[in-house]
Amino acid sequence: MTGAEILKLIFDAAIKAGAGELAKGAVDLAKNAWAKLKAKFAGEPEVVKALESAEASKSEAGLQENVVPFLEIEKLRKSDFWNELVADVQQIQQQINTGNQKNVSQTIKARDNATVKAIANVENANEINL
Repeated sequence: MTGAEILKLIFDAAIKAGAGELAKGAVDLAKNAWAKLKAKFAGEPEVVKALESAEASKSEAGLQENVVPFLEIEKLRKSDFWNELVADVQQIQQQINTGNQKNVSQTIKARDNATVKAIANVENANEINL
């Protein structure tokens, strides 16, 4: 993962967490990951300003040029902070995927000794093929 990918996933999750669009387990993870970013770079005024601005405006403007370079340095250093962020993002993704799974049942009535067999595969979020 790149610094830009990590930042986008955390930002999206933190914003969606605030809007109530995430599975319950992902909400705390997203907020904690965002707080870690702010705490780690508290001594970097440009980073703090970009994070706070993004949080207030719910826009990613300024994050790429002001935050990603610092994340890339952490990645190159293979710091504990970077490893924690990667683990946080993986947990967030897992919670989102778990929260998006839905069980659906369909009753099909067969008449005149007909046999109906169907196996459904979910191809994407809005399409089920039988």
